[in-house]
Amino acid sequence: MNLLIEGWRPAEVARRLGVSDVSVLRWKRALASKGAEAWRRGRLGKPPKLKERHLLVLRNLLETSCTQHGYSDDRWTYRRLATVLRDLTGLSVHPDHLSRVIRGLNRGGWHPRVTIHGAGQVAMEAPAT
Repeated sequence: MNLLIEGWRPAEVARRLGVSDVSVLRWKRALASKGAEAWRRGRLGKPPKLKERHLLVLRNLLETSCTQHGYSDDRWTYRRLATVLRDLTGLSVHPDHLSRVIRGLNRGGWHPRVTIHGAGQVAMEAPAT
């Protein structure tokens, strides 16, 4: 923060910006330890639960048949994906979150051979012949 660099006291900075003294002291410590890099914005929010190994399992699941995992039909649903992902990796993920994860995978250039339907279903497409 420029005001701290200019020599302002933390209490003055807090008053000027309308934040707590504790926040300004935290900024000051970050500035002392990391310098100007302390102000670069990193990732916001909690770290993601789904690690790369979980995404790999999810990609592999979407490339396989639902029947290979004990289901009677070949229709993936987000609930089924969440259940099988938990069984294989121990990670519990809400089915609604998986829909966002799959859309993110698609934006990243990976396109599984699935079609996402309403009512939270993912149906396997027939292979091109």
